[in-house]
Amino acid sequence: MVENKLINGYEPALIRLYGARDSVEITEQMAVALCGDRILALGREALQLAQDPVAEQMEKLVEIVSPLKDGVVANYELAAKVFRYFVRKCCRRHLFFKPRIAVCVPLTLTKVERKVYEDVFYQVGAKKVLVVESAMDQAMAGLPAEYGMVVGIFPQPRNGR
Repeated sequence: MVENKLINGYEPALIRLYGARDSVEITEQMAVALCGDRILALGREALQLAQDPVAEQMEKLVEIVSPLKDGVVANYELAAKVFRYFVRKCCRRHLFFKPRIAVCVPLTLTKVERKVYEDVFYQVGAKKVLVVESAMDQAMAGLPAEYGMVVGIFPQPRNGR
């Protein structure tokens, strides 16, 4: 597969965003198509671009990367840009207010890795961030009403694992 070769053997993590105010849910792949430092596409569009015959010919110019590796933030700046895009997409009508975001992360993360997620979402523009180590459904059921958005991170296992 083209995207596996371009992402260096990693399957991009799956992210799910739920905006409680509008009941909007977005599920996307954490993939980014880059041409140098310029972002060409995000999410599924980036993976589709990798499979495009024209992109295959331009393989040296277009690179598909994932800012998350095994559920851990590997590229802070790129992760912040991707999450900012999807948070804005999820709460378009409420961009004047900074959202309170609960982030559901894998149980295997260290304290430092959880802190990086917190920092990324503050960089995105969150007013308050709560990092939760549980499944997204469980977190949504037990969250205080003040959190208007829930983000779930679902790492994909490496090929060969």
